[in-house]
Amino acid sequence: MDVFESGPRLGSPYGDPARQAVAALRGYGYQIYASGLAWVGLADGELLHLEVAEDYSVMTRQALTGTQVKDTAGSGKISLQSVDVRSAIDNFVDMVSRNPTRVVSLHYLTTAEVGLERRKDQRVDNQSALHYWRQAAAGADVAPLRKLLEALDLKPATKSFVLARNDMALRSELLARVHWHCGASSFENLRDELEAGLIEFVASARRLSSQVARNLLPAMVERLLLTATSKGSRQLRRADLLSLVDSVSMVSVPVDQLPAAFSGSAGAFSRPSLLISTSELPMPSLVAPRTELLADIDAIRCKAGIAIACAATGLGKTLLARLAASRTNDHWVIIDFRDLGPTETASRLSVALGELVARPPTHVILDDLNEIDHPTVRDPLLRLMASLRRRDATAIITTYRPPAPATQHLLSPQESPVLEVPYFSDSEVSALVSSTGGQIKYADAVYRAASLGHPQLTIAILLRLSAAGWSRASVAALLGGNIQIEMGAERRAMRQRLVAAVPAEAQSLLFRTSLIGGTFDRGLAMTLGAAAPPIALAGLSLDRLVGPWIEPWHGDRLRVSPLLEGAGLEVFTAAECRAIHRCIADALMGSRRLSVLDAGTAMRHALKSDEAALVVAFADGVIRCNAETLELVTPFLGELGSFQTDTLIFPANRFASAMMRFAQLLSLLPNGAPADAQQCWKALERECAQVKGQALFEGSVLSKLLVHERAGELFPSWIDLLLRFDRLTETDTRLAEVSQGFQSPRGGNVHVSGVLFATQMRNITTVAGFRALLERLDQEPARLRERLFSSFQIGRGDISILVMHAWLKESRADAFDWEAAAGQYGACADIAIRWQNPTLAVRCAIAQSICLDESGDDAERAFACLADAEKRFGLDIALVRARAKIHWRRRDHAAALPLLATAARAGGQDALERAYIAREAGISAAELGDWAEAERWFEQARTEASDLQLPSVRAMAIGLLADTAHVACCAGRPDVAVMKLREALAQLPTIDPDGTLAEAYCHRVVRHAVLWLFNELTHSVPADVQDIRYAPGCGSNQEPPEEIRSHPLGDLDFAYYMLADADEALPQPTGFHLEFRRYLLKGPILSSEISRIISAGRNAIVSHNANDFRAAAAPSRGNGRNSQSRRWTRPWPAAAKPRARRCPAGDHR
Repeated sequence: MDVFESGPRLGSPYGDPARQAVAALRGYGYQIYASGLAWVGLADGELLHLEVAEDYSVMTRQALTGTQVKDTAGSGKISLQSVDVRSAIDNFVDMVSRNPTRVVSLHYLTTAEVGLERRKDQRVDNQSALHYWRQAAAGADVAPLRKLLEALDLKPATKSFVLARNDMALRSELLARVHWHCGASSFENLRDELEAGLIEFVASARRLSSQVARNLLPAMVERLLLTATSKGSRQLRRADLLSLVDSVSMVSVPVDQLPAAFSGSAGAFSRPSLLISTSELPMPSLVAPRTELLADIDAIRCKAGIAIACAATGLGKTLLARLAASRTNDHWVIIDFRDLGPTETASRLSVALGELVARPPTHVILDDLNEIDHPTVRDPLLRLMASLRRRDATAIITTYRPPAPATQHLLSPQESPVLEVPYFSDSEVSALVSSTGGQIKYADAVYRAASLGHPQLTIAILLRLSAAGWSRASVAALLGGNIQIEMGAERRAMRQRLVAAVPAEAQSLLFRTSLIGGTFDRGLAMTLGAAAPPIALAGLSLDRLVGPWIEPWHGDRLRVSPLLEGAGLEVFTAAECRAIHRCIADALMGSRRLSVLDAGTAMRHALKSDEAALVVAFADGVIRCNAETLELVTPFLGELGSFQTDTLIFPANRFASAMMRFAQLLSLLPNGAPADAQQCWKALERECAQVKGQALFEGSVLSKLLVHERAGELFPSWIDLLLRFDRLTETDTRLAEVSQGFQSPRGGNVHVSGVLFATQMRNITTVAGFRALLERLDQEPARLRERLFSSFQIGRGDISILVMHAWLKESRADAFDWEAAAGQYGACADIAIRWQNPTLAVRCAIAQSICLDESGDDAERAFACLADAEKRFGLDIALVRARAKIHWRRRDHAAALPLLATAARAGGQDALERAYIAREAGISAAELGDWAEAERWFEQARTEASDLQLPSVRAMAIGLLADTAHVACCAGRPDVAVMKLREALAQLPTIDPDGTLAEAYCHRVVRHAVLWLFNELTHSVPADVQDIRYAPGCGSNQEPPEEIRSHPLGDLDFAYYMLADADEALPQPTGFHLEFRRYLLKGPILSSEISRIISAGRNAIVSHNANDFRAAAAPSRGNGRNSQSRRWTRPWPAAAKPRARRCPAGDHR
């Protein structure tokens, strides 16, 4: 493949071959999506190799992970005896031998289920050997599997590998590193998992919405397919994914910054990760070993991939899960689900799945997942478990009660993963008493006082007794009383012991914090302590409570013991509870940044406070969020989205209730179902009628709704909502003032309705839908249409984007009917001309010609379409540009060049479009041999592109300098070529060689241009060694091949030396060879300086010039560098033979 060329030659439509390949290779979809998951999970510095080692592998400095992917569900089941399985084992051993310095693992993915071997002697304990493989890797006896492996038909090297290792080594070096993901996620589930990972990736890397992630998925699949089928490099990096995100998320905005003005600010919300590393959580000072129980949990986890610890409040489920995790020496994270309803639990599971996909494999504790049986929760949980198993990771779930048998079977079909957590035994209590310094004679009393070994009560009693030194008074106070068994009695017993063990001030603070209902920080606890009546020395009281009654959580977060949560409701009066709720809501919402983990807590306390001002303040905080912040907040506001729509949310105040309904509607925009959003809108319509200033309120709702890009998906009749908003702007004076207050930085009067219209146009995904929209607007007055189209300004490409968006979306489909689409665009042109809008009519006709040319490959009809448009609608320079594109795609440069020149002279385009026109004209002129004209066009293109700041466009502008240098040399002006390349080399450090693909390409192609010029002027590289060519326009190619990244990048200072040699070879040098050293980035290079001295001395001897000889003998005294440390690495591939017109030898002599 040519790597230094001017780009695709558009002989066939751009993107069509890839889309056809996607359709033809749909059977490989499983592989592509699995590769995508590996791409999302890459860390900085890692490389993803597609079909290099196995089907794909992730290579880092320390490890190489290969993944062999099979989609064989239709070809039966597999077993250890299957040919593919044996081949995978052989391949793994081969990978190990070829990568001795790396940790190698192999993941075998297939949708085929594991089958039972035909012969009993090929099974282990009458189960499939592949199922036992995972058990042996987790700790089961290796001997049965070793016996099967030694008898298996494997390569000799593999047999030797097995025989050379003892059982422990075989487990760690083979069984634990080969993962059989059989019956893996279905095609659709794998796609959903990848989408979840992309949502988290774009949110964390670029703070973008989920819609961007969904738009990214097709582009990602296409990129993976193109890379996997490439004949060159098949490497992808995290930076490539970031670049792809940027290219997909950057859209042309009709009016600068207007959507931001409507969509709100980033808000006062922040979203920490749901995944908390268990190593970051502090352990309690007193921990019961519970060795046998932990061993049981670990055994279940290793066998089933999941363990479910069930127990009532206060029995230590979470602590047991953390202790079990700490025994493995693996990385674990914990996710908190305490007190969450089904909707919010499901939302958090989905967010957690995305976070897990976007990071290396890790084990998970799902803490207090008490809604496990709810259908809304069960499905995302199953997807999360499938993802964990695919990565050979496991999970421990804690919950109040055992899951239903059906749920257990779905989570672990082989065996039950459930384990009931018991109370402490009397022997465990005795050991704890001894460990805290107490006498063993007190063990029975402690056991009985703690409700027969209730873990949390036991620990609390022992900590208190230990702090008191086991004094007789403390023993008598804490160990007296009756045995209580029921949970309610336990809570009463705990309060009774609090009276004896904790001062009144500390009790009051504890009961106040018990109403929070979640985690909190020290600041909130201190605020509650200051509430009337204030608690003296609240900080000391809090310190006394942390440990036995308040649990330390992550970082500075705390939470009240589950046994005491909500206990304040039984202690305080209703008025006192409302005051506490008011204090909590006011403290949370008064903070500068509110964590999304506290958002639901703030909302609940605002509603319970009965304070309308607090309710309005919370709703206003949600309403002011922009789309990206809403995306972060809504998964944690499941309760807000689930409020009933047939009753007021806050009956005490209709305006506050309407504000909450407004917030509810916005919370449904990112991920809500259309039916829920529509029901919420109907409720809001009813409630708006009771609000003072109804028109202004309704206008605010509609503007906020319609500025969200998903509104058109949730409301198919979004155009009616927009027309309703437009009518409000015409009748309400305050909305009219706002609507007329927008000015485009580029000029023109812009109406707010036009901004909203442009935002929702992206939801028009078919050409028929675009026609239906125009037909709907055909029924409206002309002035209204003027307002809607006000943001689409001539000269910025906006009208073309408006018209072409539907084609760009629909043409990706396999069954795209280009003939019908062309007819639809023709009808749209007729509608536009009825509106006396020739600009829109011309763009519709151009879209019609693109359907005929690019999709239908019928250039003759496309030209006829454009000719008819010019006849009907009048001359428009866009028609000239469209004709030129058709000619240019077919390499008819003689016909394309005059049309491109006409378009450039007429102007009216934006800067980037003008740069593209001039570049295409330059290539056409060069292909026709008009080098001087080509130089003028390339210089014009560079001027247009030089002021644009996008990295890829900056690279294009630098590449255009190289293109100008190329044609200048061919025009007989090599001195100009030297100066242009000098300027290009000087600008290269301003772009990142490891940044976007365009930047990486520019760094290499400019160096290649220097080599080309050096060879043209010195003829020092023999043709049989390397055929060095330069295609016209290749320096500014915006679609270079991905494999360019794998080519070595030569030292930039060597390029300066080579350019200096080229300058010196000119009959009349520019003088650059005398001053080039001041351009060097790291100073002179010793080996190159010696070569220049020898060359200069030889030239002086030949010319008999004594002065030159003396100058050569006394060169510039820079800081020389050892030649061994600066070896010249060619930036061009040895076998590359780019297509290009070679300039005649005599043109520049």
